[in-house]
Amino acid sequence: MHDLSVRFRWIIILFICSFSFSVFQAGFIRIISYVFPVQMIFAVSIVSAAALFISGAGAISAIRFSDKIEWISLSAAISIILTAGFLFYAGKHGSSGYSILLLSSAVSVLPFFLFGIAGGICYINQQKESSEKIPLLVAFSSIAFFSGFVISGFLITYAGVWNLVLFSSMLTATLFPKRSFFSAIMIAVSFTVFFIDPGSELFKYFSKKPVFWFSEGENNRHVAGSWSPYARVDFFETETGALAGMYNGVQYWMTGKIEEDVLLRRELYKNFNGDSLVIGTGGGHGLLSFQDPLKVDAVELDPEVVRFMKNELSSYNGNIYNRIRSVSAGDGRAFVENVDKLYDNIILEAAEVSLSNHSRSIFSFENYLYTLEAVDLYFKKLKHEGVLTIIHTENYVPTEKFIKALPENTVFSVFKVPIKIPGNDQADFTTMVTIASRSYDSINFISADLISSGLDAQEISRNLKKTDKFINSYAVRDDSPALHYNSFSQLVPFILLTILFFSFSLTGAFFSGQFKLGVVFILTGMAYMMLQLCIINSLRSCLGGYIETAAVSLGFLTVGYATGAVLSSKMKAEAIVSGIIISGTLSVLLIMIFPFDGSFLIKLSAIMVAVFPTGVFTGAVFPRALRLDSSRNPSIFIGIDTVSTAAAFLLFYIVVTLWGFIFSAVISVLLYVFAAASILLIERKI
Repeated sequence: MHDLSVRFRWIIILFICSFSFSVFQAGFIRIISYVFPVQMIFAVSIVSAAALFISGAGAISAIRFSDKIEWISLSAAISIILTAGFLFYAGKHGSSGYSILLLSSAVSVLPFFLFGIAGGICYINQQKESSEKIPLLVAFSSIAFFSGFVISGFLITYAGVWNLVLFSSMLTATLFPKRSFFSAIMIAVSFTVFFIDPGSELFKYFSKKPVFWFSEGENNRHVAGSWSPYARVDFFETETGALAGMYNGVQYWMTGKIEEDVLLRRELYKNFNGDSLVIGTGGGHGLLSFQDPLKVDAVELDPEVVRFMKNELSSYNGNIYNRIRSVSAGDGRAFVENVDKLYDNIILEAAEVSLSNHSRSIFSFENYLYTLEAVDLYFKKLKHEGVLTIIHTENYVPTEKFIKALPENTVFSVFKVPIKIPGNDQADFTTMVTIASRSYDSINFISADLISSGLDAQEISRNLKKTDKFINSYAVRDDSPALHYNSFSQLVPFILLTILFFSFSLTGAFFSGQFKLGVVFILTGMAYMMLQLCIINSLRSCLGGYIETAAVSLGFLTVGYATGAVLSSKMKAEAIVSGIIISGTLSVLLIMIFPFDGSFLIKLSAIMVAVFPTGVFTGAVFPRALRLDSSRNPSIFIGIDTVSTAAAFLLFYIVVTLWGFIFSAVISVLLYVFAAASILLIERKI
């Protein structure tokens, strides 16, 4: 047993390191989204890319620390706790703005840099002991990183982000190659953190002050909360006895003793007597306005909200989630795609602000609710005189883009309705209501009723059509769901950072002494990240939910990638090039034809057939390129590859925004073809 651990020690150490890195990155993003909830386009996209960039820089520096893995692991473990503590402290004391975000990024440099060094050390030492095992290092590292991603999504709901961070820290501290028994004991001990109550006073200390719509009285009482797959969810009972729903410390909805909040919905919904589907129901208070709850189906994205409002907190919303016909936790678009019935009414009720992205983010889960394909789908699921209704806060959803997505044979009306927030004399949330139908009579009836309701509803459809913003607007498509993209200036931060990261990669390739080989790793890093992002974003919620679909599709890709890495030495370079072209074409075709009809099993099979072979042939490229390294320092090429993935992370958003997923997928396949062809040429010269 001891001999086995010695022979495979660097594979084991890299597996643990990659797994821990993935867990920490998942926790880090959750912390950032909690502390800076209004800056998620930077927190998730740019900070994630920065994490990859920093770890790549660490890998390039690893040669100087090749015999210091124990000290690196202990330092990384300590830095994880310090980084998390600093971020939570910043959130608790109300720090905000880009300055604190930049400072937080600077603080978080150390753990990511140390993780990069640790990974590079593993490759350096494995190269010295047995270069034949390098493909196994690549395979197990990719599996470990994916496993950390999946397990983190599961654990965070039950254990909380602090326990996740502690687990990552303790696991990182076990990297002792010459003390395998001690490491095994420490790994076992690290799992004990999940027995710590995530709601303990220790963790509550780091909770930030919640932001309410109304005046923040002293008697608002925290009644429940948890980490969901999408956000930190908290529920506060207000001084008036109402319930405020908070995502990442910011109030998104209210339910309970708030008559003013439902006046609009009461006026609207009293005319919706048939079968109705409501998407984005939050706490469910609006559902109380339907005259016949047994004709209503509801969809709410966050499963923790549904769980709490059906059980412990059901008294706050009149137990409505247990009185309507059905309530589903998941993606509203996926529900509509899979439901086998026609509705009289489909309502998008405040389905406007993403739980993982700021509402103005170029991409978010909710964007797919407002694309041309989505709107066409809604009308396919509506009866002939059925009505499509969208309710949203002014400027949160670009109304003109939604209208441009309406089929030609529909009529519509747009209303502005001022809504006063109880307990807040200053806040005025102007609500936009857009109603569309194939039936003029349906629209005319609802419009007349709204105008005479006493809600000060203003019909603005005619004036809206005359604005330059409407005339120059366009419908957003699934291929590029950039709902909030308005000008090229929004992409400037991505472009500048992409240029910076690529410059670093090219510099690393130049100083490696093997520039052509360095370029190959730049290509593999770019291709790998862009292909991943293309697959998980274009498939969206094919299997019922975004997270589930991402896990399955990335699972097939990762297993294929690991298989290809192990088999890389047995494949001919010509076969790898041909395999990438054929399998990559299948992946692009999958992206092109989605969404498609079929059962869960058919969709699962289609993903496997299109994604797994792509993983196999692309997975063979990276270890094959490492075989050509003559420097005995593979860490520098690991670093170049990682930095390039960071650049591609940002480049992906630029390309998709401007040209779409299909174009981006084609680019990623071509990059892999160029990389494999370059390896073929280099091998022949050797």
